[in-house]
Amino acid sequence: MLASLRAFGVSVARQLSLSSVIEDVAWGAVELLSGDSAKVYFLDSTHKSLVEAGAFEDDATIEAEQAVDQHLAAIDLTQSPWNELLRGTPVLVPDIGNEPEPLSVAAAPIPGEQSPILGAVLVFFR
Repeated sequence: MLASLRAFGVSVARQLSLSSVIEDVAWGAVELLSGDSAKVYFLDSTHKSLVEAGAFEDDATIEAEQAVDQHLAAIDLTQSPWNELLRGTPVLVPDIGNEPEPLSVAAAPIPGEQSPILGAVLVFFR
């Protein structure tokens, strides 16, 4: 685990552009949780939703995620179970996908200083 954390730190420090940091955060979440892919979302406070900002995914997971991508391009924070993220509570959804492969997701809020959250990281498991 310490090796993964060190690799994550070195990767983030290498370039500090927003897109590379988002991809590195998603990669780090996949590595730490042994997930298959991850997406980073930012808060759209005017619509009480999360909007996808970037991802880390392998080719095998891309196919499985295409079934849920339309539902997760923007996440409505007024709907259950996603509304728990506004309380700072992680969310686990055991079966978010459909055929051909069901997906599970673990979502963790990104805490903010002047708002309950700045966004969230979703890690997908096949």
